[in-house]
Amino acid sequence: NVTEASAMEKPVATRLKINELSESSNNVELMGTVVQSFEPRFFEVDPTSGKRIKAEDGVFKNVNGEIVTPDYSYVMNAVLDDGTETVRTVFFRQQVEQLLGKSREEVLSFKDNLPAFESTKTELLGKQILISGRATKNTMFDRIEFVANNVSSPDPKVEIAKIEGSEQ
Repeated sequence: NVTEASAMEKPVATRLKINELSESSNNVELMGTVVQSFEPRFFEVDPTSGKRIKAEDGVFKNVNGEIVTPDYSYVMNAVLDDGTETVRTVFFRQQVEQLLGKSREEVLSFKDNLPAFESTKTELLGKQILISGRATKNTMFDRIEFVANNVSSPDPKVEIAKIEGSEQ
């Protein structure tokens, strides 16, 4: 069924400039330069469901109340600048790996050795990235932030073609 197949495909993200973001911007694409990055934060998750879990009396339990040995996930923030404005961007597990170009094991190695992350943090500065995701309003700081769902390196040929196409 053609309708079902097309419904499964993700709609193409709309390219916006950071200064065009609003809290209702969904499925958008941004291209910019990483101008600041922060250490990843690690947290416990249920090894089966991947959902966050917290210790109760020093014991981790899953949603069924069974005692489990937690797995770990991570979140990281970076500030992206596209020349119009900057936006703080949140990257979760897979997007952290895409941003850093590192495997899950490599990212987890920073959990017990954050000083080792410093060189990776420095390498990120000035890196051009293409991200898709959604904007959200951070009410505590009264600002728009961006939640990434995909991170890649921009293809210069594609970007040049977009610029040339928009000038005609």
